[in-house]
Parts: sequence; C-alpha cells; structure tokens
Amino acid sequence: MKKVIKQTTKKYLFVWSVLIYPTILFLIFYVGVNLNSFALAFQKIDAVTSVRTWIWFDNFKLFFKMLAEDLQLQRSVINSLKTYILCFVISFPLMILFSFYVYKNFFLSKVFRLVLMVPAVVSSFIMGLLFQKFVQVGMPAFFLQYFDKEIPNFMRDSRYTFGTTIFYAIWISFSSSILLIPNAMKEVPEEVIESAELDGVGFFKELWFMTIPLISPTLTTLIVVGISGIFSNVGPVHMFYMYSAYPEVYNVGYYILVKTMTESTYTLYPQLATMGIMFTLVLAPVTIAVKVILEKYSPFEERKKKNNSKAVMRVRRNEAK
Repeated sequence: MKKVIKQTTKKYLFVWSVLIYPTILFLIFYVGVNLNSFALAFQKIDAVTSVRTWIWFDNFKLFFKMLAEDLQLQRSVINSLKTYILCFVISFPLMILFSFYVYKNFFLSKVFRLVLMVPAVVSSFIMGLLFQKFVQVGMPAFFLQYFDKEIPNFMRDSRYTFGTTIFYAIWISFSSSILLIPNAMKEVPEEVIESAELDGVGFFKELWFMTIPLISPTLTTLIVVGISGIFSNVGPVHMFYMYSAYPEVYNVGYYILVKTMTESTYTLYPQLATMGIMFTLVLAPVTIAVKVILEKYSPFEERKKKNNSKAVMRVRRNEAK
C-alpha cells in the first residue's frame, strides 16, 4: 500500500512539475493582463502622479465620441472588416482547392505543398523582409530590364499599399491551411472515395458533395477563429511599416498597437482598454452565433444524427427480438 501511494505521489509530482511553469505564465500573462485591462476600462490615470481613479462608464462614453470623430479609427474599423471579407472570399475557397489538390496527390502537388508551406517554416520576419525586397527592389528591376517599364512601389504608393498587405495576408494564410485541411481530408473513409470513383464522380463533385461535408468541423473551426480575430489581428502591417504605417493600411489591431507603443504617458491606456472591451462585445455574440449556425446546419452533423438514429433503431429492433 505504501509503495502504491509513493508511486502515485511521484507521478503527480512529475505532472505538476511539468505544468506549474506554463500555468504560472498563463495566470500572469493571460488572466492577469486581461483582468487588469478590464479594470482599466473603468479607471482614469493621472498624467503627473500615475494614480488610478475609478470613473466607471466615462471611458465608454469617450469611446463612442472617438468612434464618431476620429477618422483614423473609422478607417481602421472599415479596413479590419474589408481585410476579413476579402481574405475569406478569396483565400478560403483557394485554401480548400489547393488542399484538395495536395490531398489527391495530383501533378506537382508536392511542389505546391512546398511553396505554400515555406512561410510556416521560415521566420515570419525573414519572410516579410524578403517580400519587401522583392516588391521594392526585385520587381522594379525585373520590369525595367525585360520590359523597359517602370512600375510603382507597391509598398510606398498609397494607392496600392492596402492591396499589397491583403495579398501578403492571403499568401501567408495558405501555410497553415495546407497543414490542417489535407490532414482532415485524410480522415474521409477510403471506401467512400473508391465507391465515388467507380461511379465516375469527377474532381469538383467529389470535393463539393463528399469531401467538404465530411471535413465541415475543421472548416467551421477556421471560420470561427477568423471571425473572432477581426478586430485584434494586426496582420503584416506592423512587420512592414513598424509604427509609421500609411493611414490607408491601418486596422483596429494596428491602431491600438500604435497608440499603446507611441504614447509617452499611460493616460491613454484606459481608453484603449475600453476600446478592446467594446470590440469584444461586438464580436463575441457574432462569433458564437456563427458557430452555432454552422454546427447546426453542418452536413457532418446531419450525417451523424442519421447514423445515431439508425444505431438506436437497430438497438430497439434487437431488444424487441
């Protein structure tokens, strides 16, 4: 008995020794930081003494005033929404197509996988630096040498800066999808695919009517995670421009980041904390609603319900016999 207690104690000590450090980090940098931000939304910081005083809902009134008067904040909100919509409309269908192409091992599928996975393997800073050099140096030199034509600097010309950041964000998004979606597609039963191939089902019919419904839980997760980060995602803006980005490329995440890092005092922190809470209050119900709707009307869930009902009927028939 003592030996069993000793072994159990050693096992739990080992487990806690492994978990204690990440748990402390989680409590400090997630729980503590978020609780502090929540408290800041109801406080004011004195510019001279840095003393906090409770002002309750005054910061929320100030937020609505800023939203009505601050043109840069308005543009940031619009850009955040445009970024998500454009990335979803353009990137999401392409992610599924490329992933299906790789999953089926078609011609040059390994090359596609390698090219699309490079951003996930190489440091994001290095990828951003290479992209900047390619756009600002490589492309102009190429067009000048082979076409004798000058092209604008797509990262410095305000007409193209927003489109350039969208292009980079879409390209980078493929690196994570090429890992997740093909692995989900591998879970599709082989007998289902073989039966479809014998019936002469083509590429797009197999993708649309069989593969997508069976991987809908993975797709639902990607959609929900994307919606939850609409107003917190900085994207490549900070990496490209640091704290001096053009107004045309601002989004809400970058707006809050710049205000936090460039202000010389802490007096603006309560307003920024309030801003974060307000955008969370807007996105939280939307995210939950989208999740519930997608799960409720998911073809995968419908298939699971049918299988469960068939299993129940079989059990009942066996009991009746």
